[in-house]
Amino acid sequence: MTQALRQPGSAFKPIVYLAAIDGFGYTPATIVYDSPCTFKVGDELWSPANFDEHFLGPITLRLALEKSRNLVSADIVSRIGVEAPIRYARLLGIQSKMGKNLSISLGSSEVTMLELARAYGVLANRGILFDSTFITKISGRDGKLLYDFENDRVNRAQQVIKEQSAFILSTMMKGVVEHGTGYRVKELGRPVAGKTGTSNDQMDTWFVGYTPHWVAGVWVGFDQKRSIGDKETGGRVAAPIWLDFMRSFLKYDDQRVLERLNAEAQEEAARLGLEAVAAQELPPDDFPIPEGVEPAWINKHSGTLVDAGQSGSVTRLLYSRHSTRNRRLGRRG
Repeated sequence: MTQALRQPGSAFKPIVYLAAIDGFGYTPATIVYDSPCTFKVGDELWSPANFDEHFLGPITLRLALEKSRNLVSADIVSRIGVEAPIRYARLLGIQSKMGKNLSISLGSSEVTMLELARAYGVLANRGILFDSTFITKISGRDGKLLYDFENDRVNRAQQVIKEQSAFILSTMMKGVVEHGTGYRVKELGRPVAGKTGTSNDQMDTWFVGYTPHWVAGVWVGFDQKRSIGDKETGGRVAAPIWLDFMRSFLKYDDQRVLERLNAEAQEEAARLGLEAVAAQELPPDDFPIPEGVEPAWINKHSGTLVDAGQSGSVTRLLYSRHSTRNRRLGRRG
């Protein structure tokens, strides 16, 4: 989808969380509140709700993303300002018009699939934005290479967000797959980060996910905007399609890598006059931890630092030295 504009719903939330993490000192352990709240928007009042119509109370930022809590996302934008997620959307390559209102926190502004996949690609690529391209090479009729995208690909790349922030958000989005709304993708059995999305009235459902090397997105809906069915969500409709496609594609890609390694081993062995040893299939890559990111043990309910192995509900979260404040946010009146 390069032209069709659709509401991404909760698939836009990672951009909200990125703005909070990269620009406002939030960490995965920051305590946020999934509680009923009413916001004044101009002369009107807006009371967003969660899809399941339940509230979890004070929770960590990580859990809020895993469970896709609408109230948390709306509250974050009310605190950091509407301009912040818009600015980060632009940094990630989204060019479509963005509405300057609190509902942007729930993905109300329409985007194309290409834009959203490109934005997630920045997270997969350690904070670097690459131009989207459909033509990789152009050759003349004499076979002479006239253009090769790879030749200036690196020169056109831009580091648009901190590598540490991209990694931290990726680990949080891995949690979406491992414990949250994208749990169906966990069946893939390898490191995957991603986010589900469902627009108003279930008209658009999404799952955009990525491994350390590949990004793919799935949108399900009608050409004419109408509901695809009551209770249909990105996790239920789009994620299984993503899983089916990526399972086949990654199997093909792994085989292609193995064949290349064997060919290189054969060439090296021939050059040295030795017997070639067949390459072994490598385990899937995980997202590499950048310098400046450190582990910390925290209580998953209070968000406070604790000693490793301390009894109680403890989980291991990552934070950046560039953003080490463990912020506990006060309730709104």
